[in-house]
Amino acid sequence: MNASHIEASLRDNSRNQEAQLRQLQLELSAAHDQELRLQQGLGNAFPHIANYQLSGGAPLSVEVQRLLDQREQAEAALRQELTQVEEGIAGQLQVISGLAEALETQVANLDQQVEQDLRDQQQAALVSEADEQSYKELRDECRLKLQAFQAAPLYVYLRDRGFGTEGYAGRFVWRGLDRWIARLCNFTQNSAAERTLLAMQRANEAVGKERQANRAAQETERARLRQSALSASDLPVLQERQRQAQQALEVGKAQANAIHQRLAPYVSKRDEDFAKASELLARQLAEMNDLTLEQLAGQTQGSQDDELVRRVRDLRAELEVVRLRVPSLELQCRDAEANYELAKQLERALQSGGLISARYDYRNVDLDGVLVRFMQGAMSLSQVVSEVDTNREFIRVAPGPSSSARSSSGRSRSSHSSSGSFFGGGSSGGSSSGSSSGSSGSGSGGGFSTSDSL
Repeated sequence: MNASHIEASLRDNSRNQEAQLRQLQLELSAAHDQELRLQQGLGNAFPHIANYQLSGGAPLSVEVQRLLDQREQAEAALRQELTQVEEGIAGQLQVISGLAEALETQVANLDQQVEQDLRDQQQAALVSEADEQSYKELRDECRLKLQAFQAAPLYVYLRDRGFGTEGYAGRFVWRGLDRWIARLCNFTQNSAAERTLLAMQRANEAVGKERQANRAAQETERARLRQSALSASDLPVLQERQRQAQQALEVGKAQANAIHQRLAPYVSKRDEDFAKASELLARQLAEMNDLTLEQLAGQTQGSQDDELVRRVRDLRAELEVVRLRVPSLELQCRDAEANYELAKQLERALQSGGLISARYDYRNVDLDGVLVRFMQGAMSLSQVVSEVDTNREFIRVAPGPSSSARSSSGRSRSSHSSSGSFFGGGSSGGSSSGSSSGSSGSGSGGGFSTSDSL
């Protein structure tokens, strides 16, 4: 899974949560509208019952109907406008997703081109992992073996007195004792071995410094080659198109947010038409009660009024069901809004700080499972960030076939003689710690040894 797929999944999660929220808001607004229309139906039924007149009469009912129709048309127009804006947002998201994949491909191709150019200049071999490992192994081996010389007091005593050198000075009586000590600690052989190890250590550190300089030079050259390849590619054009698409997306989101703000009063029963219609209906319906209706219906000879009374009862029962459903819808809307904010928070967190980048592979990230656990509250935001950061893998540019063969053969050679690059023929005993005792007699870099002859 690459970066563009991760970003698309995060966007889809946010869009899905938003779609659930908008659907619930639509249902809640429709329930409020149904509540008003049921009340209007009740109001319309009363003038047909004999001897019963509502205050305001027919003109008031006409005004309520006008307000309801006006409210319905205004909300429908806003939702139609929102649909068009969201279609534009969806289109921009598709464009951005396609450009992101194209950019990833371009970046990968550019990186491969830069690495190939470096290999063609034979610079990559200077900082190979095998050489770096060889340097570290020889450094540690020299340090370990030299510690053994420092731990031999008799050898250190003679070495500090300059025994065996032109600077050695000692009285005649001491010279004999020093020679005896030299045989005891095998000084001549160990001195040669120590000098060899010190020479190897100096040479290894010199090569290490040279390698660091080569690495710095290679990074400089890589930056130059990358800039050159970037100038010759259409990557800047794609990046500009992506910037423009992102800008258009932000404009669309701003328009959608503005429409949602205008729709919010319809969801929460705070729009002007709803308030006026509710006030008028409350004034009418306050005069109604079932007992009065039944008494009035009983004063008539026909069954028409009885049917109207039953109709009023049914409408009131239906209205009660709607009123009971509204609190549940309001609760679901609040939960959906919280989930939408969580999804947006997660999207912002993962897209910041370089966590999502074309230079990383995310195949080890179980994003679907992470999203489910996060949205259910089983994972915190910091845990999700840590999960993605821990399981992403940096994408290394794969070498070409020819350079791969050269690199492989180079690693093979370096593994057989790690110190051969410093001393001809690889005769140094510093190539492996296991050979120190076998090479100690040759004085070519072995570890400290003792003598059996006194």
